[in-house]
Amino acid sequence: MKPLTRQDHVITCTEALEGEPIRKVAGIPRLHDRASPILHTNRNIMNRYSAAALLLLSSSLSAQTTLTLQPDASAGKDALLHGLSSEANNNWGTVNQMALSAWTFGGSPGVLRSVLDFDLSSIPASATVLDATLHLYAWDATDGLGQHSELSGSNAAWLRRITSDWTETGVTWNNQPVSTTVNQVELPGTSDPTQDFVLDVTAMVQDMVDDPFGSHGFLLRLQDENYYRRMNFCSSDHVNSALRPKLIVTYQESLVMDSCYSVRTSDGLGKDALLHGLSSEADNNWGDVDQLAASAWTFAGEPGVLRSVLDFDLTAVPAGATVTGATLSLHAWDATDGLGQHSELSGSNACWLRRVTEDWSEGTVTWNTQPATTTLNEVLIAGTSNPDQDFTLDVTDLVQDMVDEPLNSHGFLLRLDNEEYYRRMNFCSGEHINPALHPALEVCYTTNIGIHEQGSGDDALAIYPNPAVDRARIIIGAHSGQPVTVIICEPTGKIVRRLTTRATEVVMDVSGLPAGWYAVRTLGGTSRTGRFLVTR
Repeated sequence: MKPLTRQDHVITCTEALEGEPIRKVAGIPRLHDRASPILHTNRNIMNRYSAAALLLLSSSLSAQTTLTLQPDASAGKDALLHGLSSEANNNWGTVNQMALSAWTFGGSPGVLRSVLDFDLSSIPASATVLDATLHLYAWDATDGLGQHSELSGSNAAWLRRITSDWTETGVTWNNQPVSTTVNQVELPGTSDPTQDFVLDVTAMVQDMVDDPFGSHGFLLRLQDENYYRRMNFCSSDHVNSALRPKLIVTYQESLVMDSCYSVRTSDGLGKDALLHGLSSEADNNWGDVDQLAASAWTFAGEPGVLRSVLDFDLTAVPAGATVTGATLSLHAWDATDGLGQHSELSGSNACWLRRVTEDWSEGTVTWNTQPATTTLNEVLIAGTSNPDQDFTLDVTDLVQDMVDEPLNSHGFLLRLDNEEYYRRMNFCSGEHINPALHPALEVCYTTNIGIHEQGSGDDALAIYPNPAVDRARIIIGAHSGQPVTVIICEPTGKIVRRLTTRATEVVMDVSGLPAGWYAVRTLGGTSRTGRFLVTR
């Protein structure tokens, strides 16, 4: 089975408004899932492989947090941008209105926009924004810049994320900040002069959390800036605190999965081979011997250099994981026969352990076909005069490279630093009669699961809620209308749920599934995959 990859997911929460003034409200309906479950993950379900492979799991999840921001004139940051030619260089940062308008002033046309920002610094950088709503309250008087109007056409507007810095007391029309249309939100046109808006800004606020240095609040502007049309809202300088702009953000910190994975080359999840450089052996495969040597010696007077390669299956470590620690245990060859024990007969037997960047087969690799390697993050094994010296090596950086570049990572190469005879290190391979002496790799890593994960674009299934408890909604997306089969698999590959549909999304019952990770795949049309966690 292909290793599970982290996929984008979408969490949609909507909320019925509570505690709001009794006013007409426009925007996207909201509904919060107010539950804040503490996750308990079944450790056993995470063991994807044989009993020899040990995968220990612990998880913790901070509770959901809701942040409500409705600053006053002293703490708030908003400003009007006045495009009238006589005002384009003037600052309007202390007015009590935020207009987006195309109107005339004494017969001269002038376009107005507005900018506003909220302090999101209390939201952790790795947080997932579950829900965010921006509440804008209509200007509540007939004076000033006027109320909402569609005198000459639609006053539909855009709310966009600002990507350059600005100050409330320095911003003007002529130096207004740059904005992006990514995840912009539409304000539908309205003929009601007192229409309030509650806007779903979840995606935009997630962008702000993910890119704080490139995010500086919101820009409000009309879609059509030909007069006469207008929207006008109360600013943070308004005398009525209930009518100031309000941002409500519900977020969740990372679900941190701390895991350790141990495997030996003999578990069926690894491989090793000796590379024999003696001229008569350079084309022969030595993949089934019980020793792994790094040596420069002579054989009946003829010099021959030996190296060794070994590899471990790391597909249990999720893509994107951070390797917090990795150790490779090599046990000295425990007999005086064979290729011999560690020796510094003519000099240091210090070795290098390097990452293999080219694929190889245990049953065919030879000295003359040995795979390519890289010196990046190579590990030096100090020389030893002790013939039965075992080594436990810190290979954290090497394994992180393997996790980050799985297509260019194929295990380790062991070779002497100085390949002039006579010097040698020799270890037990996965074929040794004593399993306790087989090469072993232990990898500990952390993953942020159920957060704003990097996916694979159109090929990523959206699944929510993630983690799931009783039901998982799977967004299949647009397709030809032909039947699509959705399957859910255990980490072992066993199918535990199957459903065929013509719909673009389905809800699947997962209440009977044990806690743990599951893969989702759609079959029919474009095959897409995803992954989600079931918790109890």
